[in-house]
Amino acid sequence: MPATANHLVVVAALIAVGCNGSSNGAPAPSTGGAQPVVPTLAGSGAASAPTPVVAAPGKPDKPSNPSVAAITPEVRAAYVSNLQKGQKLAKSKQWKAAIAAFEAALLSLPGDDRALSELSFAALSFGDFAKARDAGHRSVLAASSATVKAASLYNVGRVEEANGRLADAAKFYRDSLALRDNKTVRERLANVSKSDAALVPDEVLCSGAAMTQAALCACIAKRTEFQGGECAIEEVRDGFVVVNAAISNAGESVRLLAMRSNHTYRVLAHIGDVYNPGMMGISEEWELGNVEQQQVGFHNVLRFVSTHTRNDNDLGINETESTLMERVTYCVVAPGAAVRCPLQFTSRLAYIRDLLFPDQDVEPDLKKLQTKGLPIHDEYALSVKLLPTGVVQLRTAKGNPDPSLLGNRPLF
Repeated sequence: MPATANHLVVVAALIAVGCNGSSNGAPAPSTGGAQPVVPTLAGSGAASAPTPVVAAPGKPDKPSNPSVAAITPEVRAAYVSNLQKGQKLAKSKQWKAAIAAFEAALLSLPGDDRALSELSFAALSFGDFAKARDAGHRSVLAASSATVKAASLYNVGRVEEANGRLADAAKFYRDSLALRDNKTVRERLANVSKSDAALVPDEVLCSGAAMTQAALCACIAKRTEFQGGECAIEEVRDGFVVVNAAISNAGESVRLLAMRSNHTYRVLAHIGDVYNPGMMGISEEWELGNVEQQQVGFHNVLRFVSTHTRNDNDLGINETESTLMERVTYCVVAPGAAVRCPLQFTSRLAYIRDLLFPDQDVEPDLKKLQTKGLPIHDEYALSVKLLPTGVVQLRTAKGNPDPSLLGNRPLF
């Protein structure tokens, strides 16, 4: 994905829950490794005739939330009590006891992103890198708060740095900074970036060489360190296919755009991620819409638009969050040249956060953890036009998109 993807996250205002004392600007805990149920690829359509490549944003509907039962006041009280106990122990550097407290909080709310983030940092500080990575990664996947996610990305980066994987550490630090500026994270990134290895640009999973389906699926399994996951290929249009591959046992899967030639496939772009753990109130869907094409001189330009929706019920603080993201990928087919996908960006992002159960009584300790200013609704959209010169024109259609998204982008 392009570097600008790191700037496409709408940050909801959230009171820090102490994630490693994040109220003072210090990063909070987080690592990774939850277990997903792989969803099937939804709706790939094909446009039968060339159409002008112009995207006009529609008015978003408020995303619906899957039904979820309210937790009892006793369960929430136990969660809050153990979370705060763990935070106090962590401040006094009693890491082993803090780990036990955060794990007790997770018994009340399994998969809670805050408790996982705190557990990740405590385990990192205690020297249990395996537990720190696992808890941090699961927190990143489950996080509905940019603050918690940024802290957890930092924690995973610390684990990778400690293990000498500096390029991986740098990536986690950059992703953390994209969500929240932090002096400590910037210093860590500067330190690991002194290594040439940390400057290697991100590469699309298993891109480059053409492979058979079996070889491609084996490559994904090896690169993601997840053997035996589902890996399916669905035809889209004119030799383009979507690869749907599971990358963990926690419900994580990726969507890769590839080009088929005879019986081999070459990955061109990473066009989606899906996380459906089957718990924690998280539900995600990904869909590829109709593919549009336009002839520009000797170049055949195809535009792929995918939609990703996420609903996340945060039982720990009685809040719900919904995100809708439309992402555009342009690919170019020209005589005598390899197919390229030189441009990818988010054309629309809608974000809503509100109370999950508005009529539920709120205890004072819980009130301190809740997001201020609810309900929150933030959205931007771009107008997108392919000019006869092969330049994609990006302008603001709604809201306040990151200025780096705007301008003219040549495809060739």
